[in-house]
Amino acid sequence: MGRSASRLVDLFELATWEELLALLDENGRPEELLRQVRAAEAVDAEGRQWPRTKRSDDATAVYLAINEAASG
Repeated sequence: MGRSASRLVDLFELATWEELLALLDENGRPEELLRQVRAAEAVDAEGRQWPRTKRSDDATAVYLAINEAASG
């Protein structure tokens, strides 16, 4: 997972890793995760609440769900 996408857990502490994975699992795609990261970045554009070197960073997230029944 890209560093920016992990900010929701690591920096902003707005979700746990379990919640982040559940969000990806529910949506099946990373767009909602990235939307939430960007929303948090926008709330603290100057980095006062959550100090960081850049307001936002390139965001990359890939979610791959493997259906074991189908691979069997």
